[in-house]
Amino acid sequence: MSAKRNLRISAIQNLKNKILNTFGLSPGHPWLVAAHRMRRRMIGIDEGIRERYLASVTVPKLHIGGGPRHLDGWLNADIALLPGVLQMDATRPFPFADGTFDYVFTEHMIEHIPFEAAIWMLRECHRVLKSGGIIRVTTPNLAAIVGLYGNNQTQRQQDYLHWFCQTFLPDRPITPANAINAMFRQWGHQFVYDEGTLSSALSVAGFAGACRYELMQSGHQELTNLENVGRYPAGLLDFESIALEARR
Repeated sequence: MSAKRNLRISAIQNLKNKILNTFGLSPGHPWLVAAHRMRRRMIGIDEGIRERYLASVTVPKLHIGGGPRHLDGWLNADIALLPGVLQMDATRPFPFADGTFDYVFTEHMIEHIPFEAAIWMLRECHRVLKSGGIIRVTTPNLAAIVGLYGNNQTQRQQDYLHWFCQTFLPDRPITPANAINAMFRQWGHQFVYDEGTLSSALSVAGFAGACRYELMQSGHQELTNLENVGRYPAGLLDFESIALEARR
């Protein structure tokens, strides 16, 4: 590391410490987040993550919005500032050339941005995929969530409803209305998709041949066993979610 780069790192760290000491700010304060982003840009952390990954693989694969969950063999990207993860805002131009990747995967992320921003993101996914490349989008399924509201629930619906409310809404009655409202209003959710709407969004972005798969299953080996099903009891994330694949 050059002396000039060392000086830049030291200057950013001193600025961070000064802000902390002067204003008593928490680590998540927007000023500190901005300082972290400035530091990453100045010392080229994200550029290094990107370039090292692309130089090390023959089949590049982009994982968007996985937070701290790393997928082996993938370039993991997230809006949050995380060690070893490319910091990337998926609602802005992606830092890649056209036709860089063979595969793109995103799980339970697209619902966190407005519909118009999601179309932009999907268009960027289309741009950075190679011709014939595949995108896989997994997201909460509106049909499954709204389907909880009824008098003749299946055992699977009852299991999901009870687990969901007990886990995420422990101070509220276990009712379909509470679960449905939570899916729309909590965790920063902006737009919840059904199969038709997600398929249409992929088509608008330029993709073709949208096809639905069960979680962990795919017609492409590289897209199997990707979803984080272990965070829910067996079968419940599959009940809640929809996974579509489409071709560039």
